[in-house]
Amino acid sequence: MRTLVPLLLLSGCMSRQILQVQDGPSQGAGQTTVLTTYDIKNYLVFGISKQVYWECSNSGSGLTCRQTCDIKDDQGDLLACPTTYGGGL
Repeated sequence: MRTLVPLLLLSGCMSRQILQVQDGPSQGAGQTTVLTTYDIKNYLVFGISKQVYWECSNSGSGLTCRQTCDIKDDQGDLLACPTTYGGGL
């Protein structure tokens, strides 16, 4: 039972909402699309929400997107997404 309690506190559910979709600058051979999402992770006693930015380009079968925050830049510094913490259920 003691190992189950920390596991329950760390497991949660995640949801993502698209807030904004807009055409971005042209890069190379194609157009880019910029997405903004609102990601919510709810745990038993707290929640974390982030506004996440994505840059997408056209591939043969659809859009290929990469996250542009919560990643490290060329110098190794973290480019953080705006984050808020709150109470859980």
